[in-house]
Amino acid sequence: MNIGSTPLTLVRDIISSLNIDESDSILDPFYRQGEFFHEFRNKFAFFTEIEMGLDFFDHNKRVDWIISNPPLNGIERILEKSADLCIKGFGYILFFNELNANIVDNLEKRGFFITKLSIININSWNHNYSLCFVLWEKNKKSKDINFLKNIFF
Repeated sequence: MNIGSTPLTLVRDIISSLNIDESDSILDPFYRQGEFFHEFRNKFAFFTEIEMGLDFFDHNKRVDWIISNPPLNGIERILEKSADLCIKGFGYILFFNELNANIVDNLEKRGFFITKLSIININSWNHNYSLCFVLWEKNKKSKDINFLKNIFF
């Protein structure tokens, strides 16, 4: 996203809504100011940050979870890399329009399904775009989230 610092109340709300065990490993791939990383209470928390010489795309250690606020560009590549690294799931703050059928299909083929979709508004960012937090979990389909596919007009 990189619009500004992710508000701490939002970070805490996101983390508290997740079912992450204390023994799970967590990666914050876009550390920036450590908003997510510093709120992880797990002893197996890691981060990458390109400005610190730790590029997410060079990270090869598998983790249970990835949770973060990604940069504005390259979301498909970020999601593919996340699917490569994650054992249990990953979640990101995204622009709502970044969530398209191709992304959803590609991740479902890899066994990752959307289990949480929360629409959020960050007033301090002063933009007119809809944001959401999306959680994908491995081999866990939600009965409450469906995408209509193959619709022809």
